[in-house]
Amino acid sequence: FTMHTGVATGGNGGAFSVTVGSGTVGVGGVMTMWAGDTEDTETGGIVTFTTGLGTATSSGGFFMGTQNAGTKGVSGTMRFSTGTTSSGTSGMFLIDTGAATGGRGGDMSFTIGSGNSGQAGRIVVNSGQSTVHTGGAVSLITGSGSSTTSGGITVLTQDAGDTGVSG
Repeated sequence: FTMHTGVATGGNGGAFSVTVGSGTVGVGGVMTMWAGDTEDTETGGIVTFTTGLGTATSSGGFFMGTQNAGTKGVSGTMRFSTGTTSSGTSGMFLIDTGAATGGRGGDMSFTIGSGNSGQAGRIVVNSGQSTVHTGGAVSLITGSGSSTTSGGITVLTQDAGDTGVSG
């Protein structure tokens, strides 16, 4: 089963949109994508999302997010996880930016949203535990500078308010 838009030689490429309808009562529409299973010795189905190439300029962006919450809720959860295994190693989760040949390497930023009621959000990095071997390690490694200085690491806490102490 294949769906695609046509090629444009003198203008923008085609657009493709899949939308699930809204509701006025109960949960909004649900969209599920599922790559097929196999009972063979091969791997299960693969889901791939790839943005378009820009031969003379930038490649296309990839945006994924949840909508803002209403007045009495929380914004939606985003979860990326690999499956479990009963024999072998569980899946690997990778986030990386591409290498740059004639410019700077891409940045990566993790930001927790601010709040004005209660404690602000936090970042937790937790490596795996093992019942028979060494637990998982956490490594922060800066980039080398083959002709100049390697990258630095900065860990700091922000200034406290009038009635608190710096973290």
